[in-house]
Amino acid sequence: MSYDEGGLSKVLRPLTYTSRKFYIFISVLAIATIWFLYAWYVQLKYGLGVTGMRDYVIYGLYIANFVFLIGVSHAGIAISAGVRLLKVTVLKPIVRMAELLTAVSLIIAFMNVLFDLGRPERILNMFAYGRWLSVLVWDMTSITTYLVATIIYLYVTMREDIALCAKYLLKRSWLYRIASLRYRYDMLSRKAHEKAAWWLALAILPIMVSVHTVVSWVFGLMVRPGWYNPFFGPYFVTGAIASGVATIIMVAAVFRKIFQWEFLITPQIFRILSNFLRVVLAIYIYFMICEQVTVRYLGPAREKEVSNILFFGNYAALYWFVVIITLAIPFIMLSIYTFIPKLFSIKLIVLAATLINIGLWIKRIIIVIPVLLRPELPYPLGIYIPTWVEFSLIIGGYAIAALIYTVFVKLFPIVELATVGSHEDSESSEVQFKIKKHPIVALAIIGTLTLISGILGMSYVKYPYSYPEIPWAPAAWLLGIITLLSIPLAYILSFKE
Repeated sequence: MSYDEGGLSKVLRPLTYTSRKFYIFISVLAIATIWFLYAWYVQLKYGLGVTGMRDYVIYGLYIANFVFLIGVSHAGIAISAGVRLLKVTVLKPIVRMAELLTAVSLIIAFMNVLFDLGRPERILNMFAYGRWLSVLVWDMTSITTYLVATIIYLYVTMREDIALCAKYLLKRSWLYRIASLRYRYDMLSRKAHEKAAWWLALAILPIMVSVHTVVSWVFGLMVRPGWYNPFFGPYFVTGAIASGVATIIMVAAVFRKIFQWEFLITPQIFRILSNFLRVVLAIYIYFMICEQVTVRYLGPAREKEVSNILFFGNYAALYWFVVIITLAIPFIMLSIYTFIPKLFSIKLIVLAATLINIGLWIKRIIIVIPVLLRPELPYPLGIYIPTWVEFSLIIGGYAIAALIYTVFVKLFPIVELATVGSHEDSESSEVQFKIKKHPIVALAIIGTLTLISGILGMSYVKYPYSYPEIPWAPAAWLLGIITLLSIPLAYILSFKE
């Protein structure tokens, strides 16, 4: 592959140039991270009593933020799969930004689960004694699978670029040679990696949909007014895609502005993303209307009580703010240039995406908390007021996410280098290669056997609804899934001429 040297130097600029603003930004993130660690120390020392959660509200900001971050993670794979499977090449400059956003969002989302547990070590009970009847086991399985698959997919798609960095960035060439795992920079390697990435993209798409569907079942399968809803799955998935695409628009705009990447992140990219976001947002608003019309027309009294809290109660201001300011108005902002093309503006699209993200974050709070304020027994309505500890952990989590993202951008290309390259004619001929099948077959057998052992272990119980008799069966189940997901890695490391 040949590269435009000028374009390549601009794409590698984040790795080669460091300004004073970078150190200031890193320092701010480091201070926020230290405060985050202090707040978590306070919660670990004194328990969840330092939060606003009590016997009424068992889920608070932590779980609401968890649901939001799981939603943000959907954008990366959706956009990347569109590029790989549907060949939407115009979006290629933002693919890696989206993939990294998925991985970081999933990591911080998992941290929010640990915050909500209060005792993080008790997460091990899920791996040791989880059973099939628990929706949390489904959730753990889908999120773990999604995170591992995303990391593998990210590595497969960037391995060639890592090897190229060893050639152009000599000061850190040792790091890139290790990270690339002796990548051979030729057409043979490229074809193997493209094939592995295509199949991974195809496999991750259903995993992506299943993740937020299972998250919705954590609420929807509870017989509680406001949650017991048959279309909670598509409702959550639609909101997830909307928040994910809105976040990608914001991230792409930031990189375009900071590094002067107007030649890469073109207005056409924002136009495509905003058109897609407008359609998804329309579907989400439609779901919201259907939900409230069904409840308020002839819904059960208990369902209407929850609806009244949103329409006229303590959460009415938040609810109508979300509906009008962060959903209806951004929809108009994203639609207006369709009828008046002269009004197309990247700034307007970014503003609309920002409002949508704010609204969908608040919407997660509206979904989670008001339902818990209305007790099942004839007691007064509960009260939930988040404390400084909760806000500190939430904000600190985003600081850690920004820190991870920033360090990655400083070490590895955030834009695929193929964006500023082209395949040479001499490399366009079909290349035949063979695969060393032994590692792949071994991983397939080990993964399948481990998977089956985990399934059997979780199924063996002496009494209905009791814990499995074989401990760590869920861990074996997850280990089997991870082993099978590692087959693409074995594939790209095992081919030969």
